[in-house]
Amino acid sequence: MDEGYKKFLKKWNEYEKTHIKSIDTSVYYWFKTYALKVFLDYCDGENIKLEYEIKEDGITVDLTSEFFLLEELDTEMLHLLKIAAVTFIEVNKAGTVTISLWFRGWKWGRK
Repeated sequence: MDEGYKKFLKKWNEYEKTHIKSIDTSVYYWFKTYALKVFLDYCDGENIKLEYEIKEDGITVDLTSEFFLLEELDTEMLHLLKIAAVTFIEVNKAGTVTISLWFRGWKWGRK
């Protein structure tokens, strides 16, 4: 195992001993009242398939299309791409592109 990875695991284990995960309900409220509308508006009239899944640990959003055009005026959509905890872009065998975003549904607090 790589030394850097061992150091990371050691720090992670120490952090977990002093912190606790709790559900961040504000993320779910924000998604339902704001982010979902931004995604729907961006996909409206375009050939973009939108799928999302809300789970206890977070929210996953998948956008699939033959191409994506994001210009500087798409500030709200660009902001969502920026604040996602994880962004994954995949070129599919079917000739489409999928952008997967994950928004964390929890936060760390001290024990």
